[in-house]
Amino acid sequence: KAIDMIDADAVQLHLNAVQEMCMAEGDRSFRGVLDNIKEIAALAGVPVIVKETGFGMSFETAGKLYAAGVRYIDIGGKGGTNFVSIESLRNSERNCSFLEDWGIPTALSLLECRKASSDMFIICSGGISKAEEVIKALCMDADMAAIGGAILRILLEQGCDAAEKYLEELIYEIKVLMLLLGARDVSDLKNVQYLLKGEIRELALSL
Repeated sequence: KAIDMIDADAVQLHLNAVQEMCMAEGDRSFRGVLDNIKEIAALAGVPVIVKETGFGMSFETAGKLYAAGVRYIDIGGKGGTNFVSIESLRNSERNCSFLEDWGIPTALSLLECRKASSDMFIICSGGISKAEEVIKALCMDADMAAIGGAILRILLEQGCDAAEKYLEELIYEIKVLMLLLGARDVSDLKNVQYLLKGEIRELALSL
């Protein structure tokens, strides 16, 4: 009904189990979710994007979604908005701080999901706010990068003009970095060599 009401180009489903568990009024029933997603993907008539909400998507989850007919995912990795912290401020009945460090870092989640499927359309989000982070995500084989919290923060604190200026500067910086990397378009970035280091490199070697 929502798709028909606004003639939507796509529909996004959120995997927010962690957030729900931290909400006083949260949903505690998750049985049949994958079957439900499979049915929606088959019947929606538009692309179905399945999104994690800040805790990252694993290799196993991406594989199950692909098998269910999903071809678009937004990994929503750990590193951006932390809904455990947000819901903990709202929930006076239960302390969920033990989950504040839960999740898969954005870069590792991207690597895991790409290994799960070479033709899945992957949107990389989770703490991205700078041009170089957008470029890194695209070089690591994301099809798109998404920014949420950074834009909303500027919008709320400084207003629409500041948010528009931020986006204009971001686009310019992305173009400069693409020029320096010899990339004419986003697809060219997939051919740029990159190095992993630190903990992400060690974890990636185990994939």
